[in-house]
Amino acid sequence: MTQERLAPSGRVDRLVLRERGLDLVLADCLGVPDPLIVTAVSRGPGDATGVVLYPKPSSKKVPEHLGYVPAYQTWRPEGELAPRPGVPLRYVGWITDEPPEPEDLERASRVSGYTVMVGHPGRGWHVPIARARDGRPGTLPADWRFEKGKPVRRIKQQYLQLFELAGKAHDAFNGSAETRGQIKDEELALLAVEALAVNYRLGPEEIDALAYLGRPLLDDDSLLQIMLALIDKQFLALAAAAFEADDQKKTTPESSSGTPGDEASLPVER
Repeated sequence: MTQERLAPSGRVDRLVLRERGLDLVLADCLGVPDPLIVTAVSRGPGDATGVVLYPKPSSKKVPEHLGYVPAYQTWRPEGELAPRPGVPLRYVGWITDEPPEPEDLERASRVSGYTVMVGHPGRGWHVPIARARDGRPGTLPADWRFEKGKPVRRIKQQYLQLFELAGKAHDAFNGSAETRGQIKDEELALLAVEALAVNYRLGPEEIDALAYLGRPLLDDDSLLQIMLALIDKQFLALAAAAFEADDQKKTTPESSSGTPGDEASLPVER
């Protein structure tokens, strides 16, 4: 891929991103050089010719070494993770001495929801609410349309798949006897990736790269936490933890670091 084909007029071609499986990860990076820095390389990872893409984080931090500088970078071939016939191999890279943190991957605009403590070491990741407790749309961005003069709220196209998957998860927990529990582990994993991708420049390959770094983001526990946040049930676990902490303060006041009347803090943003 060449820079001219990727961004012929200073704007990234969405179709080219889709060909490389990057349309989800770089959905908010269509401007060049801000927020996407594109560096042409004649000899990159695997001795291939192409481009190195660096999406600026919300902090606008730019590394000292851009492009392909293997002395300072680590690269993993995407083909080891999810090969796509007919599509040139791509790589996921990071600065060797500065592995990415959640804030480095965060998109410029955040969709509100819950903060879940997942990954290694435990860090806060912002997960939107796709379905409210009654099954209606949560905090996912939407457009307003008018049907026969009546205003109607429609989930934006890029979030529809997440909304539908979350609906299946909601039914698995809240639905009828026929639908309750009917969601597969593989669907939960896809749901978690879609959920994290709302607020972070993450896809399956980036999540696998974090696991390679010893910072696995998805396991059985985190899948459950992310799903509960998506369907607005995380509040139950948070409330239970708050009540438990309050009970402990009442039964063991001498070990409490708080003061009488303190309330447990719930990491919720609505």
